[in-house]
Amino acid sequence: MKKLIRITTVPISLRILLKGQLAFMRNHFEVLAISAGPQEELEEVGIRESVPTKMVEMTRFITPLQDLKAVWQLYRLFRKEKPHIVHTHTPKAGIVGMLAAKLAGVPHRLHTVAGLPLLEATGGKRKLLDAVEKITYRCATKIYPNSKGLYDIIIQQGYIKSHPVIASEAKQPHPVIASEAKQPHPVIASE
Repeated sequence: MKKLIRITTVPISLRILLKGQLAFMRNHFEVLAISAGPQEELEEVGIRESVPTKMVEMTRFITPLQDLKAVWQLYRLFRKEKPHIVHTHTPKAGIVGMLAAKLAGVPHRLHTVAGLPLLEATGGKRKLLDAVEKITYRCATKIYPNSKGLYDIIIQQGYIKSHPVIASEAKQPHPVIASEAKQPHPVIASE
């Protein structure tokens, strides 16, 4: 069975945003859930979803040395596990997970955009976060904004130029190809 690794920055995202998804995906993939601690909360998710979990230290802040350590840990894990798909959620999990997956040669690298906290930043911090967002998207093979509004922001901010993106409608349970969602500028993901 092919391996699927889902990554969030904190376990509450696995517990709430992905509730039931990990257990469902287990019917089709060998699933591993990764997040930072607390360990007990991560283990609770694993028990509820009946999937193994792994803790990788990540923060929700700008912490370059810790982030490089997380990239290294994930890279080594991906080289060992050889997942078919790595799917990240949340900004920090996105950058460390997508970068490590690309470096490790994971064939399918998916990133869900459920919000862009960087839009509230200004000055040098905003420029840094914009660059990080662009790197995340360039490392991904498919990007899933969870609303048309986020899709529009991603295009307007220039986070994606010629790179493929898949958009989804906010109320739809499954992503749809941008042209099916009647987006003004359809772009279709490619491998």
